Amino acid sequence: MIRDISEKIKAEEKVAYAASHDYLTGLPNRYFFMELFEKEISQSKRRKDSFAIVYVDLDGNDSEILLKKADEAMYMVKIPWKEIIGDFTHK
Repeated sequence: MIRDISEKIKAEEKVAYAASHDYLTGLPNRYFFMELFEKEISQSKRRKDSFAIVYVDLDGNDSEILLKKADEAMYMVKIPWKEIIGDFTHK
């Protein structure tokens, strides 16, 4: 018996993406970032190369107004940031 599991695979991919990316920006979340970071450390050691991390804290304050503004700022930064660094999640 042959079954088409393409819908199941698509659903699993959506769940995996949602678990590893920020809903608002589509950028990797903290857990996925740590996976990428550890992978990059290993690769840079193997290549005897270096790399850099840019950290931008857009929501350093927990007040409701500032969090809303930080969300807006993160959304506005998303497109230009991806253009600058490319699709770094699929090396």
